[in-house]
Amino acid sequence: MNYASVPENIRNSPEWANLTEQQRSLVAVQYAALTASTAAQKEDAQKALAEATQLLNPYYKSQANLVLDELQRTQ
Repeated sequence: MNYASVPENIRNSPEWANLTEQQRSLVAVQYAALTASTAAQKEDAQKALAEATQLLNPYYKSQANLVLDELQRTQ
């Protein structure tokens, strides 16, 4: 996955280095979803995040659900 959409200061942090590939992918999708500028982009990101949520462990699933809730409130 391409993480170019995630700000460099996040990608260069020690916390980022400790994330698994799955966790990094989740962060990238969440960031893209929250920074999407059009309704179509937000809808696409929301669908991708909803699909990814099905594969996550309970902690990260709850984090993803928070982002999904925020997306639904901002549409």
